[in-house]
Amino acid sequence: MFHFRLSNGNICDLNRLMLSLAVLLANTFSKSRALQITAVKYDLGGKPPTLTGPLEKNFMLTDAEQYKNDELKGPESFVYYKGHIYTGLSDGRIVDISDCGVQTIARLAPKNCVGEAQCGRPLGMRVDNFGRLVVADSARGIFRINLQTGYVETLYSSTTLVNGRRCKFINDVVIAKDGTILFTDSSSRWSRKEFLYVVLEGETTGRLLAYSDNSNKTIVVLDKLAFPNGLEFGPGDDYLLIAETARARIRRLSLKPGRTWLQLSNFADNLPGLPDNIRSSGRNTYWVAMSQARHANMTSMVDEYANQPQMREMIANMATMDSILAMSEKYGMVVEIDGSGRIIRSLQDPTGKTISAVSEVMEKDGFLYLGSFDRPFVSRVPLSDKFDVDRFLAKLKSTCRATKMNVSKVRTVLKRLVAIAELRKFLINTRKRVDEERRKMSTTQPTITTTATLLSANVTTSPPTAATTAAFNTSTSPETSVSPVSSNASANASSNVTSEASTNSTTVSPTKASNDTSPSPVDKPTTVSNVQGGDTTTSSASMMGSDSNSNTTVSVAAANTTTEAPQEVTSTVSVTTSSTASPTTTNTDNLEG
Repeated sequence: MFHFRLSNGNICDLNRLMLSLAVLLANTFSKSRALQITAVKYDLGGKPPTLTGPLEKNFMLTDAEQYKNDELKGPESFVYYKGHIYTGLSDGRIVDISDCGVQTIARLAPKNCVGEAQCGRPLGMRVDNFGRLVVADSARGIFRINLQTGYVETLYSSTTLVNGRRCKFINDVVIAKDGTILFTDSSSRWSRKEFLYVVLEGETTGRLLAYSDNSNKTIVVLDKLAFPNGLEFGPGDDYLLIAETARARIRRLSLKPGRTWLQLSNFADNLPGLPDNIRSSGRNTYWVAMSQARHANMTSMVDEYANQPQMREMIANMATMDSILAMSEKYGMVVEIDGSGRIIRSLQDPTGKTISAVSEVMEKDGFLYLGSFDRPFVSRVPLSDKFDVDRFLAKLKSTCRATKMNVSKVRTVLKRLVAIAELRKFLINTRKRVDEERRKMSTTQPTITTTATLLSANVTTSPPTAATTAAFNTSTSPETSVSPVSSNASANASSNVTSEASTNSTTVSPTKASNDTSPSPVDKPTTVSNVQGGDTTTSSASMMGSDSNSNTTVSVAAANTTTEAPQEVTSTVSVTTSSTASPTTTNTDNLEG
Protein backbone atom coordinates (compact mmCIF):
# COMPACT_ATOMS: atom_id res chain seq x y z
CA MET A 1 0.00 0.00 0.00
CA PHE A 2 1.33 3.47 -0.91
CA HIS A 3 1.06 6.30 1.58
CA PHE A 4 1.79 10.02 1.50
CA ARG A 5 1.67 12.75 4.11
CA LEU A 6 -0.80 15.61 3.74
CA SER A 7 0.02 19.23 4.63
CA ASN A 8 -1.72 18.90 7.98
CA GLY A 9 0.43 15.92 8.92
CA ASN A 10 -2.22 13.24 8.44
CA ILE A 11 -1.31 10.10 6.53
CA CYS A 12 -3.51 8.98 3.69
CA ASP A 13 -3.11 5.94 1.47
CA LEU A 14 -2.99 6.25 -2.28
CA ASN A 15 -5.78 3.75 -2.86
CA ARG A 16 -8.21 5.78 -0.79
CA LEU A 17 -7.22 8.93 -2.65
CA MET A 18 -7.83 7.26 -6.01
CA LEU A 19 -11.27 6.18 -4.89
CA SER A 20 -12.05 9.70 -3.73
CA LEU A 21 -10.92 11.14 -7.07
CA ALA A 22 -13.09 8.58 -8.83
CA VAL A 23 -16.07 9.80 -6.87
CA LEU A 24 -15.36 13.46 -7.73
CA LEU A 25 -15.16 12.66 -11.43
CA ALA A 26 -18.04 10.20 -11.47
CA ASN A 27 -20.70 12.65 -12.66
CA THR A 28 -18.70 13.37 -15.80
CA PHE A 29 -18.75 9.76 -16.99
CA SER A 30 -21.94 8.42 -15.46
CA LYS A 31 -24.16 9.37 -18.38
CA SER A 32 -21.91 7.74 -20.99
CA ARG A 33 -21.69 4.37 -19.12
CA ALA A 34 -25.41 4.26 -18.31
CA LEU A 35 -25.11 1.41 -15.76
CA GLN A 36 -28.31 0.84 -13.88
CA ILE A 37 -26.82 0.25 -10.42
CA THR A 38 -28.98 0.71 -7.37
CA ALA A 39 -26.62 0.26 -4.44
CA VAL A 40 -27.84 -0.49 -0.93
CA LYS A 41 -26.29 -0.30 2.51
CA TYR A 42 -24.91 -3.48 4.00
CA ASP A 43 -23.12 -4.77 7.07
CA LEU A 44 -20.03 -6.97 6.92
CA GLY A 45 -20.24 -8.01 10.56
CA GLY A 46 -17.94 -5.36 12.04
CA LYS A 47 -14.61 -3.75 11.38
CA PRO A 48 -12.12 -5.75 9.29
CA PRO A 49 -10.34 -8.32 11.47
CA THR A 50 -6.81 -7.75 12.70
CA LEU A 51 -3.93 -10.01 11.69
CA THR A 52 -3.48 -11.71 15.04
CA GLY A 53 -3.73 -15.27 16.32
CA PRO A 54 -4.40 -17.72 13.46
CA LEU A 55 -4.53 -14.72 11.10
CA GLU A 56 -1.02 -13.57 12.00
CA LYS A 57 0.82 -12.35 8.93
CA ASN A 58 2.79 -15.06 7.13
CA PHE A 59 4.26 -15.77 3.70
CA MET A 60 3.25 -19.40 3.27
CA LEU A 61 1.67 -18.72 -0.14
CA THR A 62 4.41 -16.45 -1.44
CA ASP A 63 6.64 -19.32 -2.54
CA ALA A 64 3.84 -21.49 -3.92
CA GLU A 65 4.73 -23.76 -6.82
CA GLN A 66 3.27 -22.77 -10.18
CA TYR A 67 1.95 -26.18 -11.19
CA LYS A 68 1.33 -26.72 -14.94
CA ASN A 69 2.49 -23.19 -15.65
CA ASP A 70 1.45 -21.86 -19.08
CA GLU A 71 -0.54 -25.04 -19.76
CA LEU A 72 -3.80 -23.83 -18.20
CA LYS A 73 -5.97 -20.74 -18.21
CA GLY A 74 -8.16 -20.04 -15.21
CA PRO A 75 -8.38 -23.42 -13.38
CA GLU A 76 -11.24 -22.45 -11.06
CA SER A 77 -12.34 -25.64 -9.30
CA PHE A 78 -11.00 -29.19 -8.75
CA VAL A 79 -12.21 -32.76 -8.38
CA TYR A 80 -10.02 -35.66 -7.31
CA TYR A 81 -11.25 -39.07 -8.42
CA LYS A 82 -9.35 -42.38 -8.59
CA GLY A 83 -5.91 -40.79 -8.75
CA HIS A 84 -6.85 -38.08 -11.24
CA ILE A 85 -7.34 -34.33 -10.76
CA TYR A 86 -9.91 -32.65 -12.99
CA THR A 87 -10.48 -28.94 -13.50
CA GLY A 88 -12.35 -26.57 -15.81
CA LEU A 89 -10.67 -23.84 -17.85
CA SER A 90 -11.80 -20.47 -19.17
CA ASP A 91 -11.93 -21.83 -22.75
CA GLY A 92 -14.68 -24.29 -21.75
CA ARG A 93 -12.52 -27.42 -21.56
CA ILE A 94 -12.61 -30.02 -18.78
CA VAL A 95 -9.08 -31.39 -18.36
CA ASP A 96 -7.11 -33.96 -16.36
CA ILE A 97 -3.97 -32.40 -14.87
CA SER A 98 -2.76 -35.23 -12.62
CA ASP A 99 -0.34 -36.94 -15.04
CA CYS A 100 2.26 -35.79 -17.48
CA GLY A 101 0.87 -32.91 -19.53
CA VAL A 102 -2.79 -31.83 -19.72
CA GLN A 103 -5.42 -34.20 -21.11
CA THR A 104 -8.72 -32.83 -22.42
CA ILE A 105 -11.72 -34.87 -21.21
CA ALA A 106 -14.61 -32.86 -22.67
CA ARG A 107 -15.62 -29.49 -24.10
CA LEU A 108 -18.70 -27.70 -22.81
CA ALA A 109 -18.59 -24.86 -25.32
CA PRO A 110 -20.65 -25.45 -28.48
CA LYS A 111 -18.98 -25.14 -31.87
CA ASN A 112 -18.62 -21.69 -33.44
CA CYS A 113 -19.63 -19.93 -30.20
CA VAL A 114 -18.44 -16.42 -29.46
CA GLY A 115 -17.95 -14.93 -26.01
CA GLU A 116 -18.64 -16.30 -22.56
CA ALA A 117 -22.37 -15.79 -22.83
CA GLN A 118 -22.47 -18.35 -25.67
CA CYS A 119 -19.44 -20.51 -24.87
CA GLY A 120 -19.93 -20.59 -21.12
CA ARG A 121 -17.39 -20.86 -18.31
CA PRO A 122 -17.04 -24.01 -16.13
CA LEU A 123 -16.80 -23.16 -12.44
CA GLY A 124 -17.67 -25.49 -9.53
CA MET A 125 -17.57 -29.25 -10.09
CA ARG A 126 -18.16 -32.50 -8.19
CA VAL A 127 -18.21 -36.23 -8.88
CA ASP A 128 -21.46 -38.12 -8.25
CA ASN A 129 -22.08 -41.58 -6.79
CA PHE A 130 -21.56 -43.19 -10.21
CA GLY A 131 -18.23 -41.54 -10.99
CA ARG A 132 -19.69 -38.93 -13.33
CA LEU A 133 -18.48 -35.34 -13.24
CA VAL A 134 -21.14 -32.69 -12.55
CA VAL A 135 -20.11 -29.19 -13.65
CA ALA A 136 -21.70 -25.79 -13.02
CA ASP A 137 -21.26 -23.58 -16.09
CA SER A 138 -21.71 -19.92 -15.15
CA ALA A 139 -23.62 -18.99 -18.31
CA ARG A 140 -25.08 -22.20 -19.71
CA GLY A 141 -26.33 -24.42 -16.85
CA ILE A 142 -25.56 -27.72 -15.12
CA PHE A 143 -23.80 -30.51 -17.06
CA ARG A 144 -22.86 -34.12 -16.38
CA ILE A 145 -19.81 -35.72 -18.02
CA ASN A 146 -18.84 -39.37 -18.45
CA LEU A 147 -15.13 -39.39 -17.58
CA GLN A 148 -14.43 -42.51 -19.66
CA THR A 149 -16.15 -41.46 -22.88
CA GLY A 150 -16.27 -37.67 -22.52
CA TYR A 151 -20.02 -37.65 -23.25
CA VAL A 152 -21.67 -34.42 -22.04
CA GLU A 153 -25.27 -34.38 -20.79
CA THR A 154 -27.26 -31.23 -20.04
CA LEU A 155 -29.18 -31.45 -16.76
CA TYR A 156 -30.36 -27.87 -16.45
CA SER A 157 -30.18 -25.08 -19.03
CA SER A 158 -29.89 -21.50 -17.82
CA THR A 159 -32.43 -20.49 -20.42
CA THR A 160 -35.06 -22.26 -18.31
CA LEU A 161 -36.71 -19.83 -15.92
CA VAL A 162 -37.01 -20.82 -12.27
CA ASN A 163 -39.87 -19.01 -10.50
CA GLY A 164 -39.97 -16.56 -13.40
CA ARG A 165 -36.26 -15.65 -13.25
CA ARG A 166 -33.29 -16.73 -15.28
CA CYS A 167 -30.03 -17.86 -13.68
CA LYS A 168 -27.41 -15.43 -14.96
CA PHE A 169 -24.48 -16.42 -12.76
CA ILE A 170 -24.39 -20.12 -11.84
CA ASN A 171 -21.44 -20.65 -9.54
CA ASP A 172 -20.87 -23.75 -7.38
CA VAL A 173 -22.46 -27.17 -7.09
CA VAL A 174 -22.74 -29.96 -4.53
CA ILE A 175 -24.36 -33.41 -4.62
CA ALA A 176 -26.37 -34.91 -1.73
CA LYS A 177 -26.25 -38.59 -0.80
CA ASP A 178 -29.60 -39.20 -2.47
CA GLY A 179 -28.29 -37.71 -5.73
CA THR A 180 -29.99 -34.32 -5.45
CA ILE A 181 -27.85 -31.59 -7.05
CA LEU A 182 -27.79 -28.23 -5.30
CA PHE A 183 -26.18 -25.18 -6.92
CA THR A 184 -25.89 -21.44 -6.42
CA ASP A 185 -27.04 -18.70 -8.75
CA SER A 186 -25.00 -15.71 -7.54
CA SER A 187 -27.17 -13.10 -9.22
CA SER A 188 -30.23 -12.69 -11.38
CA ARG A 189 -28.93 -9.28 -12.51
CA TRP A 190 -25.24 -9.67 -13.28
CA SER A 191 -23.16 -12.26 -15.13
CA ARG A 192 -19.85 -13.74 -14.01
CA LYS A 193 -17.84 -11.17 -15.99
CA GLU A 194 -19.70 -8.45 -14.06
CA PHE A 195 -19.18 -10.02 -10.63
CA LEU A 196 -17.74 -6.83 -9.12
CA TYR A 197 -21.03 -5.02 -9.66
CA VAL A 198 -22.77 -7.61 -7.51
CA VAL A 199 -20.49 -6.52 -4.67
CA LEU A 200 -20.68 -2.78 -5.37
CA GLU A 201 -24.44 -2.81 -5.59
CA GLY A 202 -24.85 -5.08 -2.56
CA GLU A 203 -27.94 -6.61 -4.17
CA THR A 204 -29.62 -9.75 -2.90
CA THR A 205 -31.01 -11.56 -5.94
CA GLY A 206 -28.84 -14.63 -5.35
CA ARG A 207 -30.47 -18.02 -4.84
CA LEU A 208 -29.82 -21.62 -3.82
CA LEU A 209 -31.49 -24.09 -6.20
CA ALA A 210 -31.92 -27.86 -6.34
CA TYR A 211 -32.20 -30.21 -9.32
CA SER A 212 -33.57 -33.75 -9.08
CA ASP A 213 -32.96 -36.45 -11.68
CA ASN A 214 -36.16 -38.20 -10.69
CA SER A 215 -38.42 -35.24 -11.41
CA ASN A 216 -36.14 -33.51 -13.93
CA LYS A 217 -37.10 -30.23 -12.29
CA THR A 218 -35.25 -27.35 -10.65
CA ILE A 219 -36.67 -25.59 -7.59
CA VAL A 220 -35.65 -22.68 -5.39
CA VAL A 221 -34.45 -23.65 -1.92
CA LEU A 222 -33.33 -20.19 -0.69
CA ASP A 223 -33.76 -16.69 -2.05
CA LYS A 224 -32.55 -13.15 -1.28
CA LEU A 225 -28.90 -14.08 -0.78
CA ALA A 226 -26.04 -11.62 -1.30
CA PHE A 227 -23.73 -13.23 -3.87
CA PRO A 228 -24.13 -16.88 -2.82
CA ASN A 229 -21.02 -18.73 -3.90
CA GLY A 230 -19.28 -21.87 -2.58
CA LEU A 231 -21.16 -24.85 -1.14
CA GLU A 232 -20.17 -27.74 1.12
CA PHE A 233 -22.05 -30.33 3.15
CA GLY A 234 -21.42 -30.90 6.81
CA PRO A 235 -20.89 -34.38 8.30
CA GLY A 236 -23.73 -36.72 7.39
CA ASP A 237 -25.34 -34.03 5.22
CA ASP A 238 -26.88 -32.59 8.38
CA TYR A 239 -26.31 -29.06 7.15
CA LEU A 240 -25.11 -27.13 4.13
CA LEU A 241 -22.54 -24.32 4.24
CA ILE A 242 -23.11 -21.41 1.84
CA ALA A 243 -20.47 -18.74 1.20
CA GLU A 244 -22.17 -15.34 0.97
CA THR A 245 -19.41 -13.40 -0.77
CA ALA A 246 -20.85 -9.88 -0.67
CA ARG A 247 -21.32 -10.10 3.12
CA ALA A 248 -17.95 -11.68 4.00
CA ARG A 249 -19.62 -14.57 5.80
CA ILE A 250 -20.65 -18.23 5.60
CA ARG A 251 -24.25 -19.26 6.27
CA ARG A 252 -25.39 -22.59 7.69
CA LEU A 253 -28.56 -24.20 6.35
CA SER A 254 -29.94 -26.99 8.54
CA LEU A 255 -31.05 -30.10 6.65
CA LYS A 256 -32.16 -32.13 9.65
CA PRO A 257 -35.80 -33.18 9.48
CA GLY A 258 -37.94 -31.54 12.11
CA ARG A 259 -38.36 -28.03 13.44
CA THR A 260 -34.91 -26.89 12.25
CA TRP A 261 -35.47 -27.98 8.66
CA LEU A 262 -34.11 -25.28 6.28
CA GLN A 263 -33.32 -23.00 9.21
CA LEU A 264 -30.63 -20.48 8.17
CA SER A 265 -27.99 -19.15 10.57
CA ASN A 266 -24.53 -17.60 10.52
CA PHE A 267 -21.68 -20.11 10.59
CA ALA A 268 -18.73 -17.70 10.28
CA ASP A 269 -18.99 -13.94 9.82
CA ASN A 270 -16.67 -10.94 9.48
CA LEU A 271 -14.20 -13.10 7.59
CA PRO A 272 -10.78 -11.70 6.57
CA GLY A 273 -11.89 -11.63 2.96
CA LEU A 274 -14.74 -12.21 0.54
CA PRO A 275 -15.21 -16.02 0.50
CA ASP A 276 -15.35 -18.03 -2.69
CA ASN A 277 -15.55 -21.84 -2.71
CA ILE A 278 -15.61 -23.99 0.44
CA ARG A 279 -14.13 -27.48 0.48
CA SER A 280 -13.76 -30.11 3.18
CA SER A 281 -10.23 -30.97 4.26
CA GLY A 282 -11.22 -34.53 5.19
CA ARG A 283 -10.20 -33.75 8.78
CA ASN A 284 -13.51 -32.30 10.01
CA THR A 285 -12.38 -28.83 8.94
CA TYR A 286 -13.02 -26.67 5.86
CA TRP A 287 -10.80 -24.70 3.53
CA VAL A 288 -12.20 -21.31 2.49
CA ALA A 289 -10.71 -19.48 -0.49
CA MET A 290 -10.69 -15.67 -0.41
CA SER A 291 -11.41 -13.93 -3.69
CA GLN A 292 -10.41 -10.62 -2.06
CA ALA A 293 -8.71 -10.16 1.30
CA ARG A 294 -9.91 -7.62 3.87
CA HIS A 295 -8.23 -6.85 7.18
CA ALA A 296 -7.39 -3.92 9.44
CA ASN A 297 -4.04 -3.23 7.75
CA MET A 298 -5.38 -2.62 4.26
CA THR A 299 -7.88 -0.38 2.50
CA SER A 300 -10.99 -2.19 1.30
CA MET A 301 -13.57 -0.44 -0.82
CA VAL A 302 -16.33 -2.76 0.38
CA ASP A 303 -15.59 -1.66 3.96
CA GLU A 304 -14.90 2.00 3.27
CA TYR A 305 -18.21 2.57 1.50
CA ALA A 306 -20.44 -0.06 3.08
CA ASN A 307 -22.75 2.68 4.41
CA GLN A 308 -22.35 4.98 1.40
CA PRO A 309 -24.25 3.39 -1.50
CA GLN A 310 -24.20 6.56 -3.61
CA MET A 311 -20.40 6.58 -3.57
CA ARG A 312 -20.34 3.01 -4.84
CA GLU A 313 -22.82 3.87 -7.57
CA MET A 314 -20.59 6.73 -8.75
CA ILE A 315 -17.48 4.56 -8.75
CA ALA A 316 -19.22 1.82 -10.77
CA ASN A 317 -20.44 4.37 -13.31
CA MET A 318 -17.12 6.13 -13.57
CA ALA A 319 -14.57 3.31 -13.90
CA THR A 320 -14.37 -0.04 -15.62
CA MET A 321 -14.18 -3.25 -13.65
CA ASP A 322 -10.57 -3.77 -14.67
CA SER A 323 -9.53 -0.33 -13.47
CA ILE A 324 -11.32 -0.79 -10.15
CA LEU A 325 -9.63 -4.16 -9.64
CA ALA A 326 -6.28 -2.63 -10.55
CA MET A 327 -6.71 -0.05 -7.76
CA SER A 328 -7.57 -2.73 -5.21
CA GLU A 329 -4.76 -3.87 -2.94
CA LYS A 330 -3.44 -7.36 -3.73
CA TYR A 331 -3.24 -9.76 -0.81
CA GLY A 332 -3.59 -13.53 -1.15
CA MET A 333 -5.21 -15.53 1.65
CA VAL A 334 -6.92 -18.82 2.42
CA VAL A 335 -8.21 -19.89 5.83
CA GLU A 336 -9.05 -23.18 7.51
CA ILE A 337 -12.08 -23.22 9.81
CA ASP A 338 -13.29 -25.90 12.19
CA GLY A 339 -16.75 -27.39 12.59
CA SER A 340 -17.89 -24.47 14.74
CA GLY A 341 -16.87 -21.80 12.23
CA ARG A 342 -13.71 -20.75 14.08
CA ILE A 343 -10.61 -19.90 12.03
CA ILE A 344 -7.75 -22.17 13.07
CA ARG A 345 -5.16 -21.47 10.39
CA SER A 346 -4.38 -19.10 7.54
CA LEU A 347 -1.94 -19.11 4.63
CA GLN A 348 -1.09 -15.75 3.13
CA ASP A 349 0.81 -13.94 0.41
CA PRO A 350 1.06 -10.33 1.63
CA THR A 351 2.92 -9.33 -1.54
CA GLY A 352 0.04 -10.43 -3.77
CA LYS A 353 2.58 -11.17 -6.51
CA THR A 354 2.36 -14.95 -6.47
CA ILE A 355 -1.24 -15.28 -5.30
CA SER A 356 -3.64 -12.35 -5.12
CA ALA A 357 -7.02 -14.09 -5.33
CA VAL A 358 -8.05 -17.70 -4.73
CA SER A 359 -11.18 -19.39 -6.07
CA GLU A 360 -10.86 -22.81 -4.36
CA VAL A 361 -8.60 -24.88 -2.11
CA MET A 362 -8.31 -28.66 -2.45
CA GLU A 363 -6.22 -30.67 0.00
CA LYS A 364 -4.74 -33.87 -1.42
CA ASP A 365 -1.58 -35.96 -0.92
CA GLY A 366 -0.01 -33.40 1.40
CA PHE A 367 -0.57 -30.53 -1.04
CA LEU A 368 -2.98 -27.63 -1.20
CA TYR A 369 -4.13 -27.00 -4.79
CA LEU A 370 -5.27 -23.38 -5.21
CA GLY A 371 -7.58 -22.40 -8.03
CA SER A 372 -7.89 -19.09 -9.88
CA PHE A 373 -10.27 -17.64 -12.44
CA ASP A 374 -7.52 -15.94 -14.47
CA ARG A 375 -4.03 -17.34 -13.68
CA PRO A 376 -2.28 -19.63 -16.22
CA PHE A 377 -1.36 -22.23 -13.59
CA VAL A 378 -2.47 -24.03 -10.44
CA SER A 379 -0.75 -22.85 -7.27
CA ARG A 380 0.46 -25.80 -5.22
CA VAL A 381 1.63 -25.54 -1.62
CA PRO A 382 3.01 -28.38 0.57
CA LEU A 383 1.34 -28.51 3.97
CA SER A 384 4.50 -29.59 5.80
CA ASP A 385 8.22 -30.11 5.27
CA LYS A 386 7.92 -33.76 6.33
CA PHE A 387 8.48 -36.28 3.55
CA ASP A 388 5.18 -37.67 2.26
CA VAL A 389 5.10 -40.63 -0.13
CA ASP A 390 1.86 -39.68 -1.90
CA ARG A 391 2.98 -36.08 -2.28
CA PHE A 392 6.32 -37.23 -3.71
CA LEU A 393 4.65 -39.56 -6.22
CA ALA A 394 2.08 -36.94 -7.20
CA LYS A 395 4.86 -34.53 -7.98
CA LEU A 396 6.82 -37.24 -9.81
CA LYS A 397 3.83 -38.14 -11.98
CA SER A 398 2.99 -34.57 -12.87
CA THR A 399 6.52 -33.83 -14.07
CA CYS A 400 6.56 -36.68 -16.64
CA ARG A 401 9.09 -38.77 -14.69
CA ALA A 402 6.90 -41.78 -13.92
CA THR A 403 5.55 -42.81 -17.31
CA LYS A 404 7.31 -46.19 -17.21
CA MET A 405 7.20 -46.67 -13.47
CA ASN A 406 5.00 -49.06 -11.53
CA VAL A 407 3.68 -46.39 -9.17
CA SER A 408 1.83 -48.79 -6.85
CA LYS A 409 4.95 -50.88 -6.20
CA VAL A 410 7.07 -47.79 -5.67
CA ARG A 411 4.48 -46.48 -3.23
CA THR A 412 4.56 -49.77 -1.26
CA VAL A 413 8.35 -49.80 -1.03
CA LEU A 414 8.61 -46.15 -0.09
CA LYS A 415 5.95 -46.45 2.59
CA ARG A 416 7.80 -49.39 4.14
CA LEU A 417 11.04 -47.42 4.18
CA VAL A 418 9.29 -44.45 5.71
CA ALA A 419 7.70 -46.69 8.36
CA ILE A 420 11.13 -48.13 9.27
CA ALA A 421 12.62 -44.65 9.47
CA GLU A 422 9.77 -43.42 11.65
CA LEU A 423 10.11 -46.43 13.96
CA ARG A 424 13.83 -45.80 14.34
CA LYS A 425 13.20 -42.15 15.06
CA PHE A 426 10.56 -43.10 17.62
CA LEU A 427 12.94 -45.46 19.42
CA ILE A 428 15.70 -42.85 19.50
CA ASN A 429 13.36 -40.20 20.86
CA THR A 430 12.00 -42.64 23.45
CA ARG A 431 15.53 -43.44 24.64
CA LYS A 432 16.31 -39.74 24.90
CA ARG A 433 13.17 -39.11 26.95
CA VAL A 434 13.97 -41.99 29.32
CA ASP A 435 17.53 -40.74 29.82
CA GLU A 436 16.25 -37.24 30.43
CA GLU A 437 13.74 -38.48 33.02
CA ARG A 438 16.45 -40.44 34.81
CA ARG A 439 18.70 -37.40 34.85
CA LYS A 440 15.93 -35.26 36.30
CA MET A 441 15.15 -37.86 38.97
CA SER A 442 18.80 -38.09 40.00
CA THR A 443 19.07 -34.32 40.39
CA THR A 444 15.86 -34.04 42.43
CA GLN A 445 16.70 -36.85 44.95
CA PRO A 446 18.14 -35.69 48.34
CA THR A 447 21.96 -35.89 48.48
CA ILE A 448 23.48 -38.06 51.26
CA THR A 449 26.91 -36.76 52.23
CA THR A 450 29.45 -39.50 52.99
CA THR A 451 32.94 -39.45 54.29
CA ALA A 452 34.25 -40.15 50.80
CA THR A 453 32.33 -37.15 49.45
CA LEU A 454 33.68 -34.86 52.15
CA LEU A 455 37.24 -36.04 51.68
CA SER A 456 37.18 -36.19 47.87
CA ALA A 457 38.28 -32.59 47.51
CA ASN A 458 41.35 -32.89 49.73
CA VAL A 459 42.20 -36.57 50.16
CA THR A 460 43.85 -38.77 47.57
CA THR A 461 43.03 -42.40 48.25
CA SER A 462 46.05 -44.67 48.60
CA PRO A 463 46.59 -48.25 49.80
CA PRO A 464 46.89 -48.70 53.57
CA THR A 465 50.46 -48.27 54.82
CA ALA A 466 52.23 -49.79 57.77
CA ALA A 467 51.71 -46.57 59.72
CA THR A 468 47.98 -46.70 59.06
CA THR A 469 47.77 -50.29 60.27
CA ALA A 470 49.78 -49.48 63.35
CA ALA A 471 47.57 -46.52 64.15
CA PHE A 472 44.49 -48.69 63.83
CA ASN A 473 45.93 -51.33 66.16
CA THR A 474 47.03 -48.68 68.66
CA SER A 475 43.66 -46.96 68.88
CA THR A 476 41.62 -50.14 69.20
CA SER A 477 41.74 -52.13 72.40
CA PRO A 478 41.73 -55.93 72.16
CA GLU A 479 38.72 -56.15 74.36
CA THR A 480 36.60 -54.03 72.05
CA SER A 481 34.68 -55.66 69.22
CA VAL A 482 33.43 -53.69 66.21
CA SER A 483 29.90 -54.39 65.08
CA PRO A 484 29.02 -53.51 61.52
CA VAL A 485 26.90 -50.41 61.09
CA SER A 486 23.51 -51.24 59.66
CA SER A 487 22.65 -49.86 56.24
CA ASN A 488 19.51 -48.22 57.55
CA ALA A 489 21.38 -46.45 60.29
CA SER A 490 24.04 -45.21 57.93
CA ALA A 491 21.47 -44.01 55.37
CA ASN A 492 19.70 -41.94 58.00
CA ALA A 493 22.78 -40.78 59.88
CA SER A 494 23.54 -37.11 59.81
CA SER A 495 26.98 -36.12 58.64
CA ASN A 496 28.76 -33.45 60.63
CA VAL A 497 32.00 -31.84 59.74
CA THR A 498 33.80 -29.92 62.46
CA SER A 499 36.99 -28.14 61.57
CA GLU A 500 39.10 -26.49 64.23
CA ALA A 501 42.19 -24.57 63.21
CA SER A 502 45.20 -25.71 65.23
CA THR A 503 48.91 -25.56 64.66
CA ASN A 504 49.55 -29.21 65.38
CA SER A 505 46.32 -31.21 65.67
CA THR A 506 42.63 -31.69 65.05
CA THR A 507 40.52 -33.31 67.77
CA VAL A 508 37.39 -35.39 67.15
CA SER A 509 35.12 -35.49 70.22
CA PRO A 510 33.64 -38.82 71.35
CA THR A 511 29.95 -39.63 71.04
CA LYS A 512 28.03 -41.58 73.68
CA ALA A 513 25.00 -43.75 73.41
CA SER A 514 22.54 -42.66 76.09
CA ASN A 515 21.05 -46.08 76.82
CA ASP A 516 24.22 -48.18 76.78
CA THR A 517 24.58 -50.54 79.80
CA SER A 518 27.82 -52.19 78.73
CA PRO A 519 30.96 -52.09 80.94
CA SER A 520 32.90 -48.89 81.12
CA PRO A 521 35.94 -49.03 78.85
CA VAL A 522 38.02 -45.98 78.12
CA ASP A 523 36.61 -43.68 75.46
CA LYS A 524 39.33 -42.69 73.03
CA PRO A 525 39.01 -39.58 70.96
CA THR A 526 41.52 -39.54 68.18
CA THR A 527 43.92 -36.78 67.28
CA VAL A 528 45.82 -36.97 64.00
CA SER A 529 48.51 -34.52 63.01
CA ASN A 530 50.88 -34.52 60.08
CA VAL A 531 53.78 -32.13 60.12
CA GLN A 532 56.07 -31.64 57.15
CA GLY A 533 58.79 -29.06 57.40
CA GLY A 534 57.78 -25.90 59.15
CA ASP A 535 54.20 -25.61 57.82
CA THR A 536 51.32 -27.68 59.06
CA THR A 537 48.03 -28.06 57.14
CA THR A 538 45.42 -30.18 58.87
CA SER A 539 42.01 -31.31 57.52
CA SER A 540 39.65 -33.72 59.22
CA ALA A 541 36.18 -35.17 58.65
CA SER A 542 34.10 -37.62 60.62
CA MET A 543 30.98 -39.65 60.11
CA MET A 544 29.29 -41.43 63.01
CA GLY A 545 26.81 -44.24 62.67
CA SER A 546 25.01 -45.84 65.58
CA ASP A 547 23.88 -49.47 65.65
CA SER A 548 20.68 -50.01 67.60
CA ASN A 549 21.89 -53.32 68.99
CA SER A 550 25.51 -52.69 69.98
CA ASN A 551 25.29 -48.93 70.52
CA THR A 552 28.75 -48.72 69.00
CA THR A 553 29.89 -45.47 67.40
CA VAL A 554 32.49 -45.52 64.67
CA SER A 555 34.49 -42.38 63.96
CA VAL A 556 36.72 -41.99 60.97
CA ALA A 557 39.15 -39.12 60.69
CA ALA A 558 41.49 -38.33 57.91
CA ALA A 559 44.08 -35.65 57.59
CA ASN A 560 45.74 -34.24 54.57
CA THR A 561 48.87 -32.22 54.48
CA THR A 562 50.05 -30.40 51.38
CA THR A 563 53.83 -30.25 51.08
CA GLU A 564 56.49 -30.45 48.41
CA ALA A 565 57.40 -33.98 49.51
CA PRO A 566 55.23 -36.93 48.40
CA GLN A 567 51.92 -36.75 50.17
CA GLU A 568 50.78 -39.49 52.51
CA VAL A 569 47.49 -39.88 54.27
CA THR A 570 47.43 -41.13 57.83
CA SER A 571 44.07 -42.41 58.96
CA THR A 572 43.16 -43.40 62.48
CA VAL A 573 39.96 -45.26 63.27
CA SER A 574 38.83 -45.34 66.88
CA VAL A 575 36.02 -47.50 68.19
CA THR A 576 34.41 -46.30 71.39
CA THR A 577 31.64 -47.77 73.46
CA SER A 578 29.72 -45.48 75.70
CA SER A 579 29.11 -46.11 79.42
CA THR A 580 28.13 -44.20 82.51
CA ALA A 581 31.76 -43.82 83.57
CA SER A 582 33.61 -40.59 82.90
CA PRO A 583 35.55 -40.65 79.65
CA THR A 584 39.29 -40.85 79.75
CA THR A 585 41.10 -39.27 76.82
CA THR A 586 44.01 -41.00 75.15
CA ASN A 587 45.97 -39.09 72.49
CA THR A 588 47.70 -40.96 69.73
CA ASP A 589 51.21 -39.78 68.98
CA ASN A 590 51.82 -38.01 65.74
CA LEU A 591 52.58 -40.47 62.96
CA GLU A 592 54.55 -40.01 59.81
CA GLY A 593 54.56 -42.64 57.10
